[in-house]
Amino acid sequence: MYVMYLTYHRTLFQIFSFILSALVIHFIVKKLQLKRYDLKIANHKRSAIISLIVVLITVIIISPLVGIFMKVFASNGLKGSAAVIFFVITGLLQITPLIIITLLRKESLYSLGITKKNVYTSVLIGFISYIIYFAFMFIMKQYRFPFPTNSVFSLLSLVNFSLVAFAEEILIRGYLQTRLTEWLGNQIGLILTAFIFSFSHLIPMILSGNMNLSHAIISCISLFPIGLFLGYLFSKCKNIVPSTIFHTLYSFFMNYISIY
Repeated sequence: MYVMYLTYHRTLFQIFSFILSALVIHFIVKKLQLKRYDLKIANHKRSAIISLIVVLITVIIISPLVGIFMKVFASNGLKGSAAVIFFVITGLLQITPLIIITLLRKESLYSLGITKKNVYTSVLIGFISYIIYFAFMFIMKQYRFPFPTNSVFSLLSLVNFSLVAFAEEILIRGYLQTRLTEWLGNQIGLILTAFIFSFSHLIPMILSGNMNLSHAIISCISLFPIGLFLGYLFSKCKNIVPSTIFHTLYSFFMNYISIY
């Protein structure tokens, strides 16, 4: 019950932080008048259903296998370039089904949110959104600073988190969300994508995080607000850059900050 209370309490503050960040991002996007472009997705319903199947296969089969793969090889203490290559391979494995289907269906990179359009603004929005989020959580005393004295910032760790975030953002936001929103509309598509994103972590939490089922479900539910916010960032820029930056920084710093 105490774990549930802490999770609920912190999630409420996260929601307020995401709302504040979203308001600022909305103002920036409105002022800068970002370019809009056609995602060029043929047969919206069929594409959406296929994307759901691909994501489910990845979440239920591929990701757990990759998690086990990483756990086994990480125990060998890989360092330097060998570790980077290992992280790249595991990242590619997670999006392999997506790559295969995209090539077979001859879909464009645009339809995956990979584009040069709005890229510089997207980078700015990605960093600003995280700064606002972290500052709010710190001011509200949900995070403690300075970082624990036994924590060492690792460039290798940052590379790992950035590759994981990039793979997840292509799969969830770039691939799945674009098709669900084209089929079901922006609101329903965004909510459904956030729900799938949240519970895509259930199996890894149980296998790699050594959580019991109830604790894992609570943790997945607490991820729903960040899933919505990442989807919001993507929808505003039509580019996976801002959501990837926020996702990377969120995952990376959560390993170093102290949580009250």
